[in-house]
Amino acid sequence: QATCGPGATDCGEWDYEAFLQLCTDAECSGNHEIGLWITPYSRPGIKRWIVDATPFLGLIQEGGERHIRFGMLWNMNPNTMTVKFRMSNTGVGMRPVAVIPLFQGGDFGAAYNDKYEPVAFSPPEGTKKVELVTLLSGHGQTDGNNCAEWCNHVHTFSVNGADHVKSFPGEAGKPFGCAIRASEGVVPGQYGNWAPSRAAWCPGLPVAPWRQDITQDVTIGAQNTITYAGSFQGGPPAGGRIRLSSYLVYYE
Repeated sequence: QATCGPGATDCGEWDYEAFLQLCTDAECSGNHEIGLWITPYSRPGIKRWIVDATPFLGLIQEGGERHIRFGMLWNMNPNTMTVKFRMSNTGVGMRPVAVIPLFQGGDFGAAYNDKYEPVAFSPPEGTKKVELVTLLSGHGQTDGNNCAEWCNHVHTFSVNGADHVKSFPGEAGKPFGCAIRASEGVVPGQYGNWAPSRAAWCPGLPVAPWRQDITQDVTIGAQNTITYAGSFQGGPPAGGRIRLSSYLVYYE
């Protein structure tokens, strides 16, 4: 639940990237992003979201005191954040026990992929499922292609040579793609260009985690490899910025 002031000017003039991070220490010198959403255009009042953060339970299974950080990119207006964690046993017969951070995003230019190296991982014996979990969204409006907010960029995670692809065909730039999601929480009548859908997000909604069961591509008890690359129209990245936090999750 997020609250801003009684006047629209107290809530920020634009839509902002808001994030929730689980810190590794009290100073938050390291963190894992476990929630991401976009605020509505200059709409005051209380906003509520429910986000399934089940894959990240492995980060807190040891218990003890934990530190959470909430923030927004660019927005300097005062906001109050209330977070409630709801725990339940859904009877699925397994639980997340380990979370391995993978790749982070950045400027989506021609050199975007240069920083990514293959990651080796070895799920221990007894692992029932291995899941790839990402929080991924595109931002920025580069001249000529409107990337990466309004274009269909492609993100390929390859697990031992098996590709898992995230893209946005027919989604980014759809004229009323966000407006038709009002029943899901997109606030109608926002003050900016809120109605068209973007690359993985709408102003006023959480960015849904992209979850892929990759167990069939993995050898349990042995070393495996995952790689990542972004592309645009079959070629190199072409502008804007990618917000990405990606993880491997082991279930037992």
